[in-house]
Amino acid sequence: MFCIKCGKEMNDDSAFCPACGARVSGNNNGQQFSYGGQQMGYGMRNGNIPNYQMSEEQHKETLIATFASKVRILGIVWLVIGILQVVFGLFYIGYSNFSLFILFIVGVSNIAWSVMRLNYANKFLNEKKGMTEYIRKTGIGSIIFMGIWNLLFGGVIGVLAAVYEIFVYNYGKEHEAEFWQVEQYMQNKSY
Repeated sequence: MFCIKCGKEMNDDSAFCPACGARVSGNNNGQQFSYGGQQMGYGMRNGNIPNYQMSEEQHKETLIATFASKVRILGIVWLVIGILQVVFGLFYIGYSNFSLFILFIVGVSNIAWSVMRLNYANKFLNEKKGMTEYIRKTGIGSIIFMGIWNLLFGGVIGVLAAVYEIFVYNYGKEHEAEFWQVEQYMQNKSY
């Protein structure tokens, strides 16, 4: 029998896949399942060989595309928040209100944060590089800092973006080993 999640061969009496830990739900003949957002049929041919398996390369491409999409959405969210903060800060800067000037500064930092996110997303897709660098450089500490920075000086909406960033970061951490393998392959390929 083969795992319906990762496609690895396993014992017929296994309750969990030894490779990915997915739960096995009895007989898989003709079962429908979702993988990478696509609905696929899973039948058997030649006794016990699945008629469709996503190759490891396709799986990693899907992970990278999903991660890039999440990071791109995050970049757009930070950009919109930053622009709103800058516009609001500029509108009231003539009144010499120090807190609104700080809001302007927070908005500029959020725009810079956004540009970094958008650049990373493009790098993921175009070069298949930068995923582990993004995870290392982002870190949970800098996300918390951005959340506190926005809470104190930029408004609650920036905190919501920081919360979403934690989810994106966790997705990256969950697949960091696979991203590292792709980056190593691309590095060796360039030599």
